[in-house]
Amino acid sequence: MVLDEFDCLVPVRTCKPEKPLRQRREAARTKSSVKCPKNAEWRECTNLCPEKSCENYLQVSPCFSLRCGEPGCMCKEGHVLLSSSNKEGGCVPRETCVKLDRLKANIERNKPSQ
Repeated sequence: MVLDEFDCLVPVRTCKPEKPLRQRREAARTKSSVKCPKNAEWRECTNLCPEKSCENYLQVSPCFSLRCGEPGCMCKEGHVLLSSSNKEGGCVPRETCVKLDRLKANIERNKPSQ
């Protein structure tokens, strides 16, 4: 057994040749100077599951993982991506998604029928 990049014990046969853990952590620290989008913050351990967005914030995700993903920016607690297709658009409070849903519903309801 050996430690993988997430400090988990794994059988030797599953190990992939890659940078040692120390080198990966040092690289992550230098990347932490990256400016994250609005309401997002740098994390050395991101979630492997896709982040929630206004499009799917109410859906139960079938994805579950206790392992760390690559270091990077993630939405702050209580926030979701404004759009899953544009992570640079930043994160918004979940309540904002509710307001957007209501606005879209009102627009659809008030559209002139043809």
